[in-house]
Amino acid sequence: MKCNLIFIIILGVIFFSGNISNAYEDFAVPSDTDIVQQADLIIGGVVGFSDTNEPIIIVKKVFKGNFPINERIRLAFEKTTTFPFSLTNYLKPYYNKQVIVLGKYNSASKTLLLPWLVASIWPYQPHGKEILIPPDNYKDSEDFLVAMLEYIELGKKDKDLLINKLLDDVNSPSKRYAVLGYSIDILPKVLNDTLLTEQVCASLLADIVSNDVNDPYTVNNVAMIHYMPPSVWGRYLIEASFCEENAQSELAFKRARNILTRNHEEAKKIKTPQELEAIFKQKEFSLKMADAHNLLKMFDSNNQRLRQSANKVLGIILKDSAKPDESVTDKKAYWRKVIQQQKE
Repeated sequence: MKCNLIFIIILGVIFFSGNISNAYEDFAVPSDTDIVQQADLIIGGVVGFSDTNEPIIIVKKVFKGNFPINERIRLAFEKTTTFPFSLTNYLKPYYNKQVIVLGKYNSASKTLLLPWLVASIWPYQPHGKEILIPPDNYKDSEDFLVAMLEYIELGKKDKDLLINKLLDDVNSPSKRYAVLGYSIDILPKVLNDTLLTEQVCASLLADIVSNDVNDPYTVNNVAMIHYMPPSVWGRYLIEASFCEENAQSELAFKRARNILTRNHEEAKKIKTPQELEAIFKQKEFSLKMADAHNLLKMFDSNNQRLRQSANKVLGIILKDSAKPDESVTDKKAYWRKVIQQQKE
C-alpha cells in the first residue's frame, strides 16, 4: 500500500476531526513494506482500554521483536504532529477486536509508540466509501505481514529462494499484495541487478496478465513497479483505465500516461483512455521488440524458475506461443525467429 493511498486515510481521519490544514507539512507516511522494516515491535492482539481510558492491546502474537504473550501494552502516538488527534476515539470501533500494531517499543514507559499514526494499525478503519485499501480484515492483514517478513528474511539469505517464493506467491490471492508491495520497495535493492529485477518483474506480470487479475489494488501496485516490461505494462494499465470502477480507471490512466510521457511529449496532453490507447498503439511495436530482445536473456538465467517462465513472458509480449515439448535452447531459437518474423 503506497504513500498516496495511506495519505487518503490519514487525511480522511483528520478531515472528520476538522483538522486538515497542517497534515502534509507535518507528516509523511512510508509504504507498508517500509513500515514493516522500520518497526522494531509488531504485535497482534485485542484492543482494550485502561481505567483511565488509554488504549491498550492484550498481546496474543508477536510477529517481530519481543514481548510477553497475554500481557498488556499501552499505545501512544509519537509527538511528531501539530494537529490534534484522539487515538482513543479512533480505536473505539476496534474495541474487543483483533488488530495488528506496528511501532517502536519504549521500554521505559512500556509503551508501543506509533510513528505512522493510523497506518500503524491494521486492518485500516475505513473513513469513506471511496477508500479501498486491503488488507481490510485481520486474517488478510496477518497473511500480508507474515509473507512480507518471510520475503525480507529470504532476501538476506538466499536470492534464488526469494525469487522462487515470489513467483509462487503471486498466484495466491492472500499473498499477491505482499509480493507486489515487496517488489516495489525492496526487491530492486536486494537483487542489486537491473536485468535480474526486470526478469523477475516480467514473470510476475506475466502471471497476473495470464490470470486476468485486475482489481484496483493489484493495478495500483503493478503501476508502481517500474521494472515491468513497458509493452505489457502499458497494455495492462490502459485496459484497466477503461474499467467502470472510477478510482481504478483514473489511477490506471494516470500511470499508463506516465509511461508514455517519459518518451512522448504529447502524452502529457492526453485526456481520455481512447487517446491514450491510440498513441500507445503507435509505440507498441517498438516497445515489444525492445522488451522481447531484453527478456530473451531469461533463457540464460541462473535461476531455473526464470528460465521456465521465459516462454510465458515472451509469449505474452509477442502474442505467440512456442511448442511445449521443445527444449529450452530450441525455445530461445524459436523466439528469436518470431522476433525476426515480426520485424519483417
